Amino acid sequence: MDRFDALGEIRGIRLNLHGKSEKEAEAMVTDAYKKVSRALRRGG
Repeated sequence: MDRFDALGEIRGIRLNLHGKSEKEAEAMVTDAYKKVSRALRRGG
Protein backbone atom coordinates (compact mmCIF):
# COMPACT_ATOMS: atom_id res chain seq x y z
CA MET A 1 0.00 0.00 0.00
CA ASP A 2 1.23 3.45 -0.73
CA ARG A 3 0.91 6.55 1.41
CA PHE A 4 -2.61 7.13 0.06
CA ASP A 5 -3.75 3.65 1.15
CA ALA A 6 -3.96 2.46 -2.44
CA LEU A 7 -2.80 -1.02 -3.23
CA GLY A 8 0.45 -0.98 -5.10
CA GLU A 9 1.65 -3.44 -7.65
CA ILE A 10 4.12 -6.06 -6.50
CA ARG A 11 6.42 -6.76 -9.41
CA GLY A 12 8.75 -9.06 -7.59
CA ILE A 13 10.40 -9.91 -4.34
CA ARG A 14 14.18 -10.10 -4.27
CA LEU A 15 15.84 -12.38 -1.79
CA ASN A 16 19.57 -12.94 -1.68
CA LEU A 17 19.78 -16.65 -0.99
CA HIS A 18 23.40 -17.00 -2.13
CA GLY A 19 25.44 -18.85 0.45
CA LYS A 20 22.46 -19.59 2.67
CA SER A 21 21.70 -23.03 3.98
CA GLU A 22 18.46 -24.68 2.94
CA LYS A 23 16.91 -23.89 6.33
CA GLU A 24 18.01 -20.24 6.19
CA ALA A 25 16.62 -19.85 2.67
CA GLU A 26 13.34 -21.48 3.67
CA ALA A 27 13.04 -19.11 6.65
CA MET A 28 13.66 -16.08 4.43
CA VAL A 29 11.03 -17.18 1.90
CA THR A 30 8.55 -17.88 4.71
CA ASP A 31 9.12 -14.43 6.22
CA ALA A 32 8.60 -12.77 2.83
CA TYR A 33 5.38 -14.75 2.30
CA LYS A 34 4.09 -13.66 5.71
CA LYS A 35 4.83 -9.99 4.96
CA VAL A 36 2.98 -10.15 1.63
CA SER A 37 0.09 -11.99 3.24
CA ARG A 38 -0.21 -9.36 6.00
CA ALA A 39 -0.10 -6.53 3.46
CA LEU A 40 -2.87 -8.13 1.40
CA ARG A 41 -5.08 -8.64 4.46
CA ARG A 42 -4.64 -4.99 5.46
CA GLY A 43 -5.45 -3.90 1.93
CA GLY A 44 -8.82 -5.56 1.82
